[in-house]
Amino acid sequence: MATLLARAGVSCCELAEEDFLAISPSDQRYRQVQYILLDPSCSGSGMATRRLEEPGAGTPSKARLQALAGFQRRALCHALTFPSLQRLVYSTCSLCQEENEDVVRDALQHNSGTFRLVPVLPSWPHRGLGTFPGAECCLRASPETTLTGGFFVAVLERVEVPR
Repeated sequence: MATLLARAGVSCCELAEEDFLAISPSDQRYRQVQYILLDPSCSGSGMATRRLEEPGAGTPSKARLQALAGFQRRALCHALTFPSLQRLVYSTCSLCQEENEDVVRDALQHNSGTFRLVPVLPSWPHRGLGTFPGAECCLRASPETTLTGGFFVAVLERVEVPR
């Protein structure tokens, strides 16, 4: 990761090799974090090359989906507790609603009124599944509809509290 960041000319970040779920958002090192890119482990159901190399890889078992979604939900809810967080990008390379819209919906409900979804690339034609109000702000892609790898992106933004 350090090599990729250096090649890209990124100098405003510090790598931390730690268990994200074990990090305390109130720790002095992380209290001022304003932006998080959360790309948690997922089924990879949107990765066309994986689906070709591993027969059945495109359709994870229900138990695996539940386990992954549980982890993703914990990671997203944890990320939303960072006190200075302004914006978070949640992404997966999954086509599964359980790992995408369902996780985002649950995290928003858990943090009711604190965060909202904001539109991701508004001109992108394929939006989140209409499983809850606001899901249309999310972005979806799939090999069949967009001729890309399959992925999902949601941007959550802290709601400003009126003073």
